[in-house]
Amino acid sequence: ATGVHPDTLKTSYGTLALEYVADKYRPKLAHLVMLKLLLENGADPQHKEYDHPLLQQVCGGHAKNEVSDEMVRCLMDAGANIFANSQSKSYHKSSLLQSACYGGMLWFVEYLLGKGVPVDYQDTEGMTALNYAVRSDRSSAAIIDVLLKNGADKNDLLKLSSHGTTCLENAEIPETIEKIVSLGFDIDMKNRHGYTGILHAAEYGPAEIFETYLNLGAEVYLPNVLHRIVTRLGYKDNNQQKVEAPMKKLKMLYERGYDITGGTDTFTS
Repeated sequence: ATGVHPDTLKTSYGTLALEYVADKYRPKLAHLVMLKLLLENGADPQHKEYDHPLLQQVCGGHAKNEVSDEMVRCLMDAGANIFANSQSKSYHKSSLLQSACYGGMLWFVEYLLGKGVPVDYQDTEGMTALNYAVRSDRSSAAIIDVLLKNGADKNDLLKLSSHGTTCLENAEIPETIEKIVSLGFDIDMKNRHGYTGILHAAEYGPAEIFETYLNLGAEVYLPNVLHRIVTRLGYKDNNQQKVEAPMKKLKMLYERGYDITGGTDTFTS
């Protein structure tokens, strides 16, 4: 509407228009067009009502494609502050660098480090950018390398999450696990409950992650592993797609010579 300032436009939940667009998961070209239009008409990328800095909203978990990259560039051109960290407890007061690592935005991680953004900043859980990079589903290995070259402490990867999980369990893609092991960490590192990552992968992970553990020589205590796979098969919300992954895992074990017919009654906790 003519004469309406973009910062007066809000959703029914009170979210400003620019934040509503910036926070879209897997944004499409239409969202980029809307973002540019709002900025061109005076929307403030640093508005005090934002729950979380807009750059972090685009990066953290939403940066899945080239549209996200361009949205970040637009916000920077409009004056968004790259040194503004989140003050939101729900986001653990994380930094923009951490969000960029989580979103797998390699080019932006390199840019931020080049501008002097601290590589060792810790959120309220004590996690650094390295811990966020592990959870990315794109460019994770390359980002880990860049962080280490810029002074990150690789031993941060030994930190357990607030849920007690290891960096290996938090990995989203095989290349992350391969990178962590290549840095000298044990493929059988244990979480807070004393379990190794292959058990988590057996029950919850995609077949590719489970295979990565096998290929890297993870210890397979068969009763426990089978128990986790069979547990997944028994979930009430299973459909064909969800059943395919555990079946692939059983086939992987069989092809490697494991006896998958012995049952799981010897499972130990």
